[in-house]
Amino acid sequence: MYSGETKVVVGCDLVHISRFVKTLERTPSVREKLFVLEEMSTECTMEHLAGIFAAKEALIKALSWKAGCWHDIIVHKRDDGRPVYRLVTGQSNILSHDLSISHDGDYALAFCSLTLKQ
Repeated sequence: MYSGETKVVVGCDLVHISRFVKTLERTPSVREKLFVLEEMSTECTMEHLAGIFAAKEALIKALSWKAGCWHDIIVHKRDDGRPVYRLVTGQSNILSHDLSISHDGDYALAFCSLTLKQ
């Protein structure tokens, strides 16, 4: 158990699904830039992909990363169905995280909370 100083950061992102779909249809190569095969192979609806994209954006905002590191962040489901992050970069200062993804109508929303060691 880590006993030092911690900091909680949050990130949130909202995706307009129809605009997201138009972007993917207009430029199909964008899909491969944003998602890894694992993310595209399960439940690969446009709503699902928009939610994953929102989750990646939320994490990038929470960690103050530069956009473009899409393959360093993998969003998948735990056995109980909850979405979680797996980071390829090995961000060692993340002690824990929570992720929520929601869809309603033409929008996908993701919110993440991370506990970081200082």
